[in-house]
Amino acid sequence: MDQQNRFNFQQARGVSETLNATFAFIRQEFFPLGKAILYLVGPVVLITSYFSMYYFSGIIQGAMQGGEPQTVFRMMQSPYYWGTVALQMLGYVVNMLVVTYYIRFYIQNNNTAPSLNTVWIAAINDLPRIVFYDVIAYLIMVVGMLAFVIPGIYLSIGLSLLAIVAVHERPGLGKSISRSLKLIKGYWWFTLGVIILATLVSYVLQMILQMPFMLMGVAAGINMKSAPSAGMIMNLSGILSVVLNLGTLFYAIIFVALNIHYFSQREKKEATGLQQQIEQLGNS
Repeated sequence: MDQQNRFNFQQARGVSETLNATFAFIRQEFFPLGKAILYLVGPVVLITSYFSMYYFSGIIQGAMQGGEPQTVFRMMQSPYYWGTVALQMLGYVVNMLVVTYYIRFYIQNNNTAPSLNTVWIAAINDLPRIVFYDVIAYLIMVVGMLAFVIPGIYLSIGLSLLAIVAVHERPGLGKSISRSLKLIKGYWWFTLGVIILATLVSYVLQMILQMPFMLMGVAAGINMKSAPSAGMIMNLSGILSVVLNLGTLFYAIIFVALNIHYFSQREKKEATGLQQQIEQLGNS
């Protein structure tokens, strides 16, 4: 690979530099990384869309019938609702694993894009462990929220690198938690800024994707001369669920930003990149 195209993760960065580096890496690896996300996360998104289609159809039918609160409450008790929630959470974790393992193997392969098969096998094998870690982290944050809220807010940011630490360094649960808190310590507001900005970019892109379909739906509703049929409602809910769930693929931007932030924090606190350069000079 040309030296000028090599992406350097081992570098301390500010908030704006982290965002710029995020876009630079996505631009450089757009096709191989996008292909990995589409092929490996896409199937989860499609299955999620199937479940959410029935959930949205119930909501739409309830709205057509006057929007009674009981209808929405009844739909929240539906297995399709809980199936949608569970699959969305699974898709979130799979997306994070695909991005993080892509970056891990990219670095290990001397800045060369890894194969889909390599990323997929690593992500699937590690999925149970990371899901367990995330569930424990969520419970810790809930306990923190119950303890006067502020500890929960602090931990929600302090544990934001837990899964990424678990992938790159492969420690146990306790060490992953302490390691994430250590890397964030002194940079809580900094990390919050990175997460907010990356999330805003992700949501803006989701809105751009969804806007044409929303406008088409509004136009169809205005021009409709009679109540929609059950088949039309299912078609509308199907399109809506696919578009909304496809938008979650943009969460990859957040995960790229968090990976870059992770390496930046390591460099700030441990100067790992500098140590590697010294070792290379000593071996030359």
